[in-house]
Amino acid sequence: MDCIKVSADIPKNRLYIKIIGKVTKKAMEDLYTDARFHLADLQPEFDVISDYSECQLIHLNSIPALKNLMSYMIEKGIREIVRVVHTENTSHKQILNLATRVQGYKPIYVSTFEEAEERLENAFNRNGLRVHLHNLPVNYYFENEEGTGNIINMSTSGCAVEFTRLAPKADAEISLKVVFEKDDDSAEKFTIKANVVRVSDNVFAAEFIDFEFEDKERLWQRLVRESRI
Repeated sequence: MDCIKVSADIPKNRLYIKIIGKVTKKAMEDLYTDARFHLADLQPEFDVISDYSECQLIHLNSIPALKNLMSYMIEKGIREIVRVVHTENTSHKQILNLATRVQGYKPIYVSTFEEAEERLENAFNRNGLRVHLHNLPVNYYFENEEGTGNIINMSTSGCAVEFTRLAPKADAEISLKVVFEKDDDSAEKFTIKANVVRVSDNVFAAEFIDFEFEDKERLWQRLVRESRI
């Protein structure tokens, strides 16, 4: 039987979504409506567990409603989302493909509901959800040299960068210069100091330092707008 179930655990500040069978356009639109209803009972920095383990197929015409739901949850202050998937289902491939093509939150993938609960119970607050980005160039500077790359994901506390020129050293202090494309007649620019916490292959992760509250708010609002694109 095809169905979608939505519930909220108010003490845990957590939204649960269970999807069974095939997802049609109407089913996803109904999910969008039900999720908004339940989110009214939750506080900002809520978590979400989306259980796709029994989902067989997501119809392509339901994707716009799913994107709207993703954007809405970002606006409402989602902290973390965990998706339970079954690797043999067609929906698993669809979800992974969507995650690479659509700007939005960066989920955690697990194979069981119990693992999802455990991941959230042990999660730490990263001061903002990481938003998946496409083709956002970045320049970074350290030791009087300039590197270039593209930001993969970003929050108000840090980012992951796929570098194309000059790999930074782990534990290095760098300065990031990011320019978002024009929005409402002007480009938004950010210069952020950061510590490199990890370097692997052609990607490094950085944690922001000395980042003023006003700039964090401005960046967060920009990331929310980016998630709608």
